[in-house]
Amino acid sequence: MKVFVTALCSLLLFACGSSTAGETSDLRAVYRGGNGAFEMTLEYSAEGDLRAETTGQDWWLLRKSGVNYFVFPQEGGAAVLDSRIMSKLLSDVMPDDIPFDEEPRLEIVEVGETEINGRKGTGYRLVSAPFAGPLFLVMSNDESLARLGDAMLALSRSSFALSPTGGASFENVFEVMATGAPISYAGADLASLEMVELAPSVFELPSEPLDEAASRQLMIELGMIPHENIEFPNLED
Repeated sequence: MKVFVTALCSLLLFACGSSTAGETSDLRAVYRGGNGAFEMTLEYSAEGDLRAETTGQDWWLLRKSGVNYFVFPQEGGAAVLDSRIMSKLLSDVMPDDIPFDEEPRLEIVEVGETEINGRKGTGYRLVSAPFAGPLFLVMSNDESLARLGDAMLALSRSSFALSPTGGASFENVFEVMATGAPISYAGADLASLEMVELAPSVFELPSEPLDEAASRQLMIELGMIPHENIEFPNLED
């Protein structure tokens, strides 16, 4: 079960709030990592709608009017999954009694000042590897990046909304992210940031969300849920 939960969270990690008083501009930010192998474009409207798309990924995330949608381009047109229906379907296949106390927690610890692409910030590493490996998060307190901070926090919370605990195991990360704007996150650095006027069409759904039956079929095809309910062996026998 832990493997299933971890895989689901990994799938959703970069897929998606609040707003800063006095700032109404839309924004477009690009994060890159893995020596250019990873690139995510994040677009965020003045109203708090959000779109996140990753190069080479066969789906993208749209947060519109406070609801998260996952869009999967297909030959016959894009299929749209409503996260509220996805959550129900995920819950339906889960056993009544999950045989572990809680979802594995992701903890980070501050390690000092650093610089990312000319921007200064405070670095954080995973508690499990506090002295080695890449930084997991670098936070900037630059007020000019406040809207980016709102966007990335909304993205991160949305990304983990489907996990069994609703992202509670990542609260340590969310708390740190609420203090500023991430100029590096999970191995991807902020490469560019523009305050732009985005067309309303950027945040329009390409088609009506699938109903529950069609959503279930697509999620099974994509390996997001099994055909049958998850069962665990009785270890007391």
